[in-house]
Amino acid sequence: MKIRAMKKEDKTFVAPLIRSAIEDLSELFTQSEAIDIIDSRLERLIEAQETRFSHVYGLVCEIDGKVAGAGLAYLAGEMRRLTFNSIAIIESEGITFDLQVKRDLLCSREANEDEFYIDNLAVYPDFQNRGIGGLLLDAFEQKAKAEGHDKLSILADLENPRARELYLRRGYEEDCIMKVLGHEYHHLVKYI
Repeated sequence: MKIRAMKKEDKTFVAPLIRSAIEDLSELFTQSEAIDIIDSRLERLIEAQETRFSHVYGLVCEIDGKVAGAGLAYLAGEMRRLTFNSIAIIESEGITFDLQVKRDLLCSREANEDEFYIDNLAVYPDFQNRGIGGLLLDAFEQKAKAEGHDKLSILADLENPRARELYLRRGYEEDCIMKVLGHEYHHLVKYI
């Protein structure tokens, strides 16, 4: 197992992981319900420099040359700007966002501005239960320290108790329930 920085070339393997991590929210970000279109638009956002899904903010876990899992993390205070850029890229393809959807995406709060926010952490089913999620969390913690951050956060869907338990075992503490775009999540933080 090897943890490394995400590259643009990982886009075809990372897009389905992002889609699985954010579930139906991927439809809002990409303005499509078709899986192939969602993945194609996510790939475009992964390739770009300053989006919510940019490879610049990503790490992957590779096993035998295959992407087994991935995640993204950035300072939560940058989320609105990164979301704005994500919307602009999708709109540059001639896609129109409903004004209310655009407002909701730009105004949703998933973390506090001072947190290094771990977003979209996912592992392919064939590679689950091998400690990959924990390795990615450790790597993001090291990245946060290196960038001078002292507080990490992550969300766990209320319907995903396994993820919540993983984060609690890794030293995260739940501080509230956050409602994000109609979904409720455990908001967990860790001070480093």
